[in-house]
Amino acid sequence: MAMNRKSKVLAGVSASIALAAAAGIAFAAAPGAPADTPHAQAAAWVNADGTVNHSRGIAQVTRPSTGRYCVTLSDVKNINAVIPVATLVHAANGSSITFTRTGMPLGLCDGMSDTILVNTHDKAGAFQNYSFDFVTP
Repeated sequence: MAMNRKSKVLAGVSASIALAAAAGIAFAAAPGAPADTPHAQAAAWVNADGTVNHSRGIAQVTRPSTGRYCVTLSDVKNINAVIPVATLVHAANGSSITFTRTGMPLGLCDGMSDTILVNTHDKAGAFQNYSFDFVTP
């Protein structure tokens, strides 16, 4: 399947971040510094504790409980049309990440609109705090 330019850019950015992280390169930036993501509606590098290193189009990120993060997008027209993509950072082999759009009674994100619930799991399926990269192309 052929990749369009936006897909190639996103794949390249994700690969670059993964390689730099694997090499132990530290990224120096103030918390919540703007991210340079010209082809993304929203993007964030979220730490395991819920703080944000870099972001664009993200109003806030909270961590209401272990392994569960509420990512609120800014300036989104229709949360149901958003297609989130995320990659775990420094997670154990076999760990996973899942998403749920809010608007349904989840309780964790306090009914926040324009919010995606991101769940990070260890390989046994239990909720576990992990850093992750988040993007909505």
